[in-house]
Amino acid sequence: MTPPPAHDSPPPTTPPRSRPRGLAALLLVILTGLASRSAPAQHLPPILSKHLGDFLWPIAFYLALLVANPRLRPATALAASLLFAIASEFLKLLHPPPLDALRAHPLPRLLLGTRFIWPNLATYTLGAVAAWTIDRRAARTSV
Repeated sequence: MTPPPAHDSPPPTTPPRSRPRGLAALLLVILTGLASRSAPAQHLPPILSKHLGDFLWPIAFYLALLVANPRLRPATALAASLLFAIASEFLKLLHPPPLDALRAHPLPRLLLGTRFIWPNLATYTLGAVAAWTIDRRAARTSV
């Protein structure tokens, strides 16, 4: 009796995602994040006005990665977006004069932040996991 032939199954691949859809989602996340930091957002419930932008930060990076590489594995996008967000939080502990000069301007201040806040690490984790979860569910429903 001969053994069954060995099947070299290729590693699972991630189907490509739609770049236009990813760009639209990224734009929506960016606009929502900016709106969460605006004066009218102060009328939102405190938990939203305080944490929504931080929650959306890793989601924006996750989406940017998928736009750049639509075949990127969800786990890779999750890890990269979470590491980026966490690194950006720890960057707030550094205050060399050139970096503080950048932070004096509105757009770099939005991107770089000014103060290290431990709870932001949990908020970033929730945002990255939310992006990963939505990406996984979207992949299952598109098959």
